[in-house]
Amino acid sequence: MPFRRLCCNVRWKNRQEIKVEYNTERFKWPVSVSRSIEAPPQQIWSVITTPGNLETCHPFCKKNPVYKWPGIGSRDAIHYHSGWILHREFVNWIDGVGYDLTIGREGGRKSYVTWRITEERGNAGRLTITIYPYIFQNVP
Repeated sequence: MPFRRLCCNVRWKNRQEIKVEYNTERFKWPVSVSRSIEAPPQQIWSVITTPGNLETCHPFCKKNPVYKWPGIGSRDAIHYHSGWILHREFVNWIDGVGYDLTIGREGGRKSYVTWRITEERGNAGRLTITIYPYIFQNVP
């Protein structure tokens, strides 16, 4: 697969600018799910970019507090019914198409996730969510 840059995010450390790149070459062993939705892609985009949207559609989400929204640099958390709390940081934001994020425990290892919307025939769209779990990244 040719190198495909997904994001080049700028962060600051000790007052120096550093670039963090996310690409398909960096992550391995994706797990993906894709579903057709009887709604236009713009409506799907509106739903997935609503702050706190996981509270209404994620079966294991107890609450979804938002710290910064929208766009690159957005941050929120997922509080699960089990008591786990995972933090998400959005590293790429493509209006109307999708976003990429990292997810993990505070101070812990992060998995990489992409959300993509594509248009289908008629007035339908398709949402594809792909996760590159951190636990698989050292598997050859």
